[in-house]
Amino acid sequence: MKSGERTRSEGIVRTLVEREGYEVLRLTISNARTLTLTLDADPGPIGIDDCTRMNRAVRRALEADGAPVDDYSIEVESPGVRRILWTQRHFERFVGERARVKLTEPATDGQSLLHGVIEGVTDGRVRLRPDHGRPWTLELNEIDEAHLDPRY
Repeated sequence: MKSGERTRSEGIVRTLVEREGYEVLRLTISNARTLTLTLDADPGPIGIDDCTRMNRAVRRALEADGAPVDDYSIEVESPGVRRILWTQRHFERFVGERARVKLTEPATDGQSLLHGVIEGVTDGRVRLRPDHGRPWTLELNEIDEAHLDPRY
C-alpha cells in the first residue's frame, strides 16, 4: 500500500473505530500486507465478539473506499493483560494496578526501567510505588512506554 493510500486507510479505520465507541490503541499497516488494530473500550474489556465485529466493519469500510483489502490480512485484537498505557486517562483507569514503565531518559539514580503500583495521576504526573524504595512521580512526557505488568 502506498503512503497516501496508507494514510487514507488509517483515517477511515480510526473514524470507524471511534464512531463505534472504541479507542484505537495501535494501528499498523505493515509491508507484509497486514493491518493490525488494537482496540480498547472504557469500561472494558474487549471481547472476541468485539474484535470479530470490528474486523468485518473495517474490511467493509475499506472495501467501500476501494482499498485493496483482498490483498491484506486484517487483525483486530484486544490490548490483553499487558495493555499499553499512553494517556493520563489510561493511567487513571488502572490506579492500583502494577505497571512497567520505561523512561525516555534515565532517572537521577540511573534507572530507566521502573516497576511498581500506579498510586495516582494528577495534572499529567503519574505516581508509581515500587515494592522497595521511595515512590516516583513522573511527568507523562518522561515516559517512553508503559504497560500493565500483572506478573511483576
